[in-house]
Amino acid sequence: MPAPLDFRMQILVLPGATEVHAIVSVTATGDAPAEPETALWIEPEPGASVRFLRQTRPSRAEIRPIDGAYRTGSWAAEEREFHLCLDMPALADGRKRMVAVVFLLRPEDHVLAEGTVLAGRDDGFVAPPPPLPRG
Repeated sequence: MPAPLDFRMQILVLPGATEVHAIVSVTATGDAPAEPETALWIEPEPGASVRFLRQTRPSRAEIRPIDGAYRTGSWAAEEREFHLCLDMPALADGRKRMVAVVFLLRPEDHVLAEGTVLAGRDDGFVAPPPPLPRG
């Protein structure tokens, strides 16, 4: 019997003054059958809110929440990327703050993967992170 799929989540953040854009990359590896139904659950910190979530890879789709969950359908061994935009209060210079936690869940709330969205500003300019490796 094959081992269950192994899920990994990586989050790269492009902070702005009052919004955060995060690239959420989720990779499933293994030989197990597909995970039949999954959803992203986003828990913003107080004062932050989700503006939108879009799947950007392998196909593009706007994902709307249903009962708080952003349903992503079934997963096989594959990689998907999502663009998450969060509104948040302005940060003071030099402050860092957790903006949200992102979970990939099975319907019965079993956590398959999770990641944290952190925003920080050191001065008036924030350089974007390097692009995600493709492969």
